[in-house]
Amino acid sequence: MQVQVSITRRRLRNPSPRRLRQRVTRRRRNASVEPEAEAEPATSRLPHAPLKGRAVPAGSEAGPDVILLVDDETDILESIRLVLENAMPDVRVVTASSGREALHALGRESVSLIIADYKMPGMDGLVLLTEARKLRPEVQRVLYTAFASDDLRRLAHERAQVHQFLSKGTSPLDLVDTVRRLLR
Repeated sequence: MQVQVSITRRRLRNPSPRRLRQRVTRRRRNASVEPEAEAEPATSRLPHAPLKGRAVPAGSEAGPDVILLVDDETDILESIRLVLENAMPDVRVVTASSGREALHALGRESVSLIIADYKMPGMDGLVLLTEARKLRPEVQRVLYTAFASDDLRRLAHERAQVHQFLSKGTSPLDLVDTVRRLLR
């Protein structure tokens, strides 16, 4: 009995990408069944003032925070996107599969936070975050990698002035906590 409880708790803390997709599908299906008259307007959940470090164009109202998620591995990209969207429904996640695509998205979107993988073909995450810092210094920057080392951590802080350095082994709860802290 005790073994079953610990397995269930572990699944709740670290849900698989398949389980996350199932939850999203269920929520969307349930949301479409609810009558519109009873639905709460989406704008009531949004913050009324910009959060610290947030890029909001002059003269525009504050909208949901936008997170730019960059990774060349689509399964990881989708998993992290689902984790963030499920844990933080008032946040919009924009994905990019390359550094070049991310820089284009950074120009189009009012991004609050960039989370970039280090090892990517073409432009690596360190170069991407360095360029992002030059273009939009107010945007929070996170580098995450499976190849963490003290030298890489030092370079990330010196060149890109990253706000957080994460390992790909970071639990979903820790990732969400980090994102919430950076968006405050």
